[in-house]
Amino acid sequence: MLLRSKDDGESPLIYESMADTSFFSIKIHHGGVMKRTPEKHYVEGNIDYIDYVNANKLDLDEFKKMAEICGYLKNSITFWHRCGRSGNRWRLVSTDNEAHVIRKNIPNDNMIEIYFEHLDSYFNIEDMTSIHSSNAADYNRQQLVQENPLVNDFSDSEVELTDGLLIDKHEKTTQYIVDEWEILSIEAQRKMTALEGESNCVDSTDTKSLHSDSENEILNFPTFNPQIDGDNPILVLECVFESKKDFKSAVVTHEIKNGKYIQWLKNDKERMKAVCIHSECKWEITACKMQRDTSFQIRKYIPTHNCKEWHYDNRKITSSFIARKYLTEIKSNRAWSLVDFRDRVSVDLRAHVTLSQAKRAKMLAIALIDGDIKDQYKVMWDYCIEIDRTNPGSTIHMKFTENEITNKPYRFQRIYICFAACKLAFKVRCRKIIGVDGCWLKGPMYGTQLLTVVGIDGNNNIFLIAYAIVEKESKESWAWFLNYLTVDLDVDETGWTFMSDKQKGLIEAFNEVLPYVSHRFCARHLHNNFKRAGFGGFTLKKTFWAAAKATTVKEFDACMVRIRELDPNAADWLNDKEPSQWSRSHFSSDAKCDILLNNICEVFNSMILDARDKPIVTLLEKLRYLLMARMLANREKAHKWSSNDVCPKIKDILHKNQTATGEYIPRKSNQWNYEIIGATIHDSWAVDLENRICSCRKWSIMGIPCKHVIAAIRAKKDNILDYVDDCYKVETYRRIYEHAILPINGPQIWAKSTKIPPLPPTIVGNKKRGRKQKARRKEADEVGASRTKMKRKQQSLDCSTCNKPGHNKKTCKYNVVSQETTSVRQKLPVRRGHEEAGQEKTRQEGAGQEKTVGREEVVDIDSDWIYSQQTQS
Repeated sequence: MLLRSKDDGESPLIYESMADTSFFSIKIHHGGVMKRTPEKHYVEGNIDYIDYVNANKLDLDEFKKMAEICGYLKNSITFWHRCGRSGNRWRLVSTDNEAHVIRKNIPNDNMIEIYFEHLDSYFNIEDMTSIHSSNAADYNRQQLVQENPLVNDFSDSEVELTDGLLIDKHEKTTQYIVDEWEILSIEAQRKMTALEGESNCVDSTDTKSLHSDSENEILNFPTFNPQIDGDNPILVLECVFESKKDFKSAVVTHEIKNGKYIQWLKNDKERMKAVCIHSECKWEITACKMQRDTSFQIRKYIPTHNCKEWHYDNRKITSSFIARKYLTEIKSNRAWSLVDFRDRVSVDLRAHVTLSQAKRAKMLAIALIDGDIKDQYKVMWDYCIEIDRTNPGSTIHMKFTENEITNKPYRFQRIYICFAACKLAFKVRCRKIIGVDGCWLKGPMYGTQLLTVVGIDGNNNIFLIAYAIVEKESKESWAWFLNYLTVDLDVDETGWTFMSDKQKGLIEAFNEVLPYVSHRFCARHLHNNFKRAGFGGFTLKKTFWAAAKATTVKEFDACMVRIRELDPNAADWLNDKEPSQWSRSHFSSDAKCDILLNNICEVFNSMILDARDKPIVTLLEKLRYLLMARMLANREKAHKWSSNDVCPKIKDILHKNQTATGEYIPRKSNQWNYEIIGATIHDSWAVDLENRICSCRKWSIMGIPCKHVIAAIRAKKDNILDYVDDCYKVETYRRIYEHAILPINGPQIWAKSTKIPPLPPTIVGNKKRGRKQKARRKEADEVGASRTKMKRKQQSLDCSTCNKPGHNKKTCKYNVVSQETTSVRQKLPVRRGHEEAGQEKTRQEGAGQEKTVGREEVVDIDSDWIYSQQTQS
């Protein structure tokens, strides 16, 4: 490229005699101003030419080089042209594609016109000085000769830029401006430093250009930013909105805030026009779509309202509007009560908002926060890949069902997840007792079940091992779940104990997958079934729990004899249950745990109460985060404990047992054997410290020295901690929680799976009215929050028909009216013309007759007689 002044001639060069005819010339208009009214045109400025422009290399960077050759900063110029089929329409050269349009439309005279528009305000021509650098001239001349071999004939030509950028017409060497900072005077550099800053020459967070559109000159118009101006929009003439939706939302928000009500006269793809609902009011706003863009611009705006009325019942205040406005606050406070939320919205908007409207708004906001359930099933494969990438060694299995429609993707059915950290931690030294349970999921996941497996760590805290989401509780789903669990934990059926609430299909699944494993049932659920079988009463309840808590077989047999004395049928009912499933007297010593209730699963279900009504990916993420946070908290807590000690809760148990040892006198038999004498003859126990056996069996069941053992240890003058099982030691606890669940990335950067995403399962939604239940239904005899007043649900209702408890006469099976003895009631006459006929018929037939059914008397009265009495009155 070679710069040629206007004084050197305005006629285009002839390139036909040259070997390469891809060269052309550019006529540059620079130093002027682009006017836009009444139509776009270029005024003032200067004209220069650039010859030997290679069309094959023409792109946006070439135009920036032209700006540098003419003495301007390359980023301070925008380039306009009028080439192509658009005729005289102005087009902006903002991309390489637009430069290619110019290349394809070079006229026959090989001359096109380009217009420079100056964007910088601190750059002035007066600040520029001439730089006479022979090195720069030689470099540019050499570069020019390399790009264009035919320039040799023009290397000594006189070059002058009329506005003084390149001066000294008689200078033998062509002057070029290479570095922008070299051509600036001290004053210009000071201005640039003041505007750009001394050190922050590049701002990596500056993304304003990403949202600009130079063709429509949005940079010269006020622009609406939804994130900044969304809650408090300011409407001004010529303001540009990114889309029609943003414009409409801004107008509605502006008018709600000002207590006005508007109506849309035009609302199409090209125009939007709104006026005030009051015809005498002159408020009006009109926006139109901009050319070659989806943006909308305000073309007419009358901001003043002549009406003085404030609309408190504004129909534009919809539940979706409220949800979007308070989305952030609801996200941080999901427990926000509806009454408080409604009152807050009413005060902020100064409008009437109903309770149902606030409820719908909160539900919409939560749906926006949690995401669409269908979209979450689409990323299930991506989620599994991300877990496997960040937590290698984790077990993830999904199962699908065939679609009811042929040639359609499979539907999601089940997913099983067990993190590698949980597997490794449990295998360190967690006790071989596992609680299994299932709970219903709510909300969008209504109808499905969450299956969980929970263990116990050395501090008697719950330890989640694995979980799964299945379609329902059944033998197939439990067997599928247990098969993967036995592989992950290396369950060999020896020394393992599983505890459950006898969920549907669970016993059959155990008989199929783990037929020889030890099994315990929750004593509370067993007692509930005991009561439902008709064996209620305080004495039976007390004796039942005494049998469950008995640690010796003799004590258990005595309790069973007492139950048989109270009710032989109750004893027969309990004899059908294996004592090893519900009584400590028959528990194995391998588990080192004496729990009777499946509280470990119940506690975990209460911990995830807020997560059970979330979509599937959100639910799984909440479970993962709960595990990650809990393992971190326990790991940090363990580092504060003494290394040669036992866990705090075990220490409390030891302290309680030590306090009770004062009632006993130890008598030594040999080095390891002691006889512990109590207050009575029936309170004497034998202790073997070497084999760690006490005749009360509490030490064998739990692995923690009981009060009898502590009395023997004191007599031997040994350290009590030496006789505590290793699973309760702090060192073991630290080894359990040394493994961590590693964090994962957000869905926006998950690796995309090549597998076809599954469809959501066919779940029947919960259509029950009223507030959805979250808490577990408690039994009538469970201790509630207050024991000063008896709850209504603890009162037993008796039926007045059969005198049996548990129901009333409305639902009594004996209160059935037969069809033969019940008369069919006649409907009331529709037309008044039947009045006289009805009166005559009533006089002849009488008022009705009485019929007795069971213990109730039913009186049927002729409906025509009722109608005649009404008409007479």
